[in-house]
Amino acid sequence: MKKLSLNIVILFVFAFSLVLTACGGGQEGVESSRSESSAASTETSSDNQVHDFTLKDFNGNEFTLSSLKGKPILLDFWASWCPPCKKAMPFLPSLDKKYRDQGFVLIGVNLDRNVDIPAFRQLLDKYDVEYKNVVALGSNVPREYGVTAMPTTVLINPGFEEVMRFVGLNPSAEKQLEEKIKELLAAEEV
Repeated sequence: MKKLSLNIVILFVFAFSLVLTACGGGQEGVESSRSESSAASTETSSDNQVHDFTLKDFNGNEFTLSSLKGKPILLDFWASWCPPCKKAMPFLPSLDKKYRDQGFVLIGVNLDRNVDIPAFRQLLDKYDVEYKNVVALGSNVPREYGVTAMPTTVLINPGFEEVMRFVGLNPSAEKQLEEKIKELLAAEEV
């Protein structure tokens, strides 16, 4: 009986860590939950061209990703119901504010099934988010970007190639992203 209780506790802790690491399953474009081991970064090869897309922002205006070609871009795939997405939010506005004047652009891509712009704005205001956010509802963008859990962040170089990806909440993401963004901005100055 004691062994069964221990196994249940271990299973509960593992399941809870999945929820804290990344949200997945059951949402538009999100196919499955990810384990903690997959919440690591991936540096991708430079021949990994990204998909262009046009989505509407929270004001109803069309936004096309390729309009930013030539700049380092960070896409943040998130949902309002995702606890790890909310936990990651304070870092992203600080990155945006720190590097936007140097040419860095951060774009939030909302993956909620039910679009509630006033609620989204309230959430983003809480975290002092000033960067553009677009709605992916009804699009193939999450599938084209291989988003299987949230948050997923994709760093794109000025040549429109994916150079880094994080899936789930990753404690080392902040430092690694910032280092890579600095590297991309420095390469632009040369």
